This record gives sequence, structure tokens and C-alpha cells, in this order.
Amino acid sequence: MFVGIWIVRVNERNQPMKQTPILYSGPMVRAYIDDDKQHTRRVSGLGRINQNQDRYKFIGVGYPQIKGGRGPFSAFFEFEDHGVTFTESVKCPWGGPGDEMWLRETWRPFGFHEGESIIAQYRADMGTKDIFDADEEWETRMAEQAAAECEKGNCPVNEDGEFCPDEEHPLPVKWRPSIHMPRVVSRLTQTLLEVRVERLQDITEDDCKAEGVDTLVEGGIVECGRRKTVYRELWDHLNAKRGFPWDSNPYVWVLKYPKYSDEPTRKVKV
Repeated sequence: MFVGIWIVRVNERNQPMKQTPILYSGPMVRAYIDDDKQHTRRVSGLGRINQNQDRYKFIGVGYPQIKGGRGPFSAFFEFEDHGVTFTESVKCPWGGPGDEMWLRETWRPFGFHEGESIIAQYRADMGTKDIFDADEEWETRMAEQAAAECEKGNCPVNEDGEFCPDEEHPLPVKWRPSIHMPRVVSRLTQTLLEVRVERLQDITEDDCKAEGVDTLVEGGIVECGRRKTVYRELWDHLNAKRGFPWDSNPYVWVLKYPKYSDEPTRKVKV
């Protein structure tokens, strides 16, 4: 039962940190690693609101006060029904300020140290990471799949268990879709600094830069006044077919996090 709202900007909860996966495309992974991306905008969870935008009025974000404590970080909207004003809450899928998002990206097994670790390779920049604490059953399954793919593709393996592709034998191990990446393989974690809700077209030129659009053009610099156009094209490429084109001006979550080089959870140097 909804009985009130706490509007907050800083997470001061003495509770375990929430960790939630978030999908990233290759170009946006590279933008983040290059310190060119500090924002991402998402529509997940806001579908009902966006289907009836004229009915709802956004009033704020925060933690709802409920009986026995407080609920998850949410956005709050007002609507009227037969002359009575009601409040509807939408839980943010990634939590609130202070919570963490771990990135899912396209990857594949790259090699193995028997009994010790699996080596993961990431398509965005071809970087690698040793995975030491994977489930043994999963690690064995990955090793068997990769070995079968390598054998089929005649790819040699060195003494350390690493695949050794060359011009004659390119690495035949298949890329694994980002949506299926397990937590243990993820190499990047982002700590949320701020979570807000706004209409998509309220994005500014500076916001577009923080979204990493400069990395999408040759030379890495978008002319002044054009970032919004580039971002609009990116947004429609990713979201138009999902029913949330730029022209519909949907409500979006704006998730802000530190630069990669400033991320306090960063443990792996790419």
C-alpha cells in the first residue's frame, strides 16, 4: 500500500547493495571504457506509462514509504479517474543512487587454465579477462563447447590452453550473445550516482555527449548542435522497432554513473 514518498538524490540506506544486469552494445561499451559515456537512457518498466502519456503526470522519484519500511527506488505519476487523483509508482529496474549495474556484452571463451580459470574475450574491444570463480559445471560445459568449435575449425591450442588463431586458422569459437552473459563473466560494473525520469526529447547537447555519441562518428567529435541529431538516430536504431521511437517522446529513466576511470568498483584494467 502506497502511503508516501521520500524524494532523495543520495542513497543513504544501510542495506546490501542492489546489483542488476544491463545490456550494452559494442560501441557503447567502447565509449564507456574510453571515458566518453556517463549516462544511459532506458524505457524498461515504463511501457504502461508511455502507452498513455496524456493520462499521467510525472511528480518525482524516490523510495516509497510503506508499512514496515520503505520500498524500492521508483518513479511516481499522478492520474485522475472520475475526478479522484491517484498516484502510481513504477519501480526502477536498476535500483537507485548507490546501487550497481553490471554490464552484459557480447563475449566468447578464449582459452582455459585447467582447474584454475576460463579466459573470456569481449567483442567490443577484443579485451580478455581471467575468470577464476566460475561454477565448475558451467566452466566444463564452456570448455567442451569451445573445444568442439575449435576442433571443427582446426584452430591450434598452445601449452597454456589458449587458442592460437592465425590467418589460416581464425578463431572459430562462436560469440555468445550479451543477453546470456552470466554475472561471473562480466568485467564492468557501474555505480549509480543519480536516477531520474524525463521525456526523451528533453535531452540536451551536453547530455548527448555524456551518452557517448561523439564516439559514433569518424574523428570522435560531433559538430556543435549536431549531437542531438546523432543521438536521435542512435535511439531510433535501438528502440523504434520496440515501439518507442524518438517522435513518440517517451518517458525514460536517466541513469548517471562515474567515468570508467573513476568507477570505485573497477577491479579489472581493460
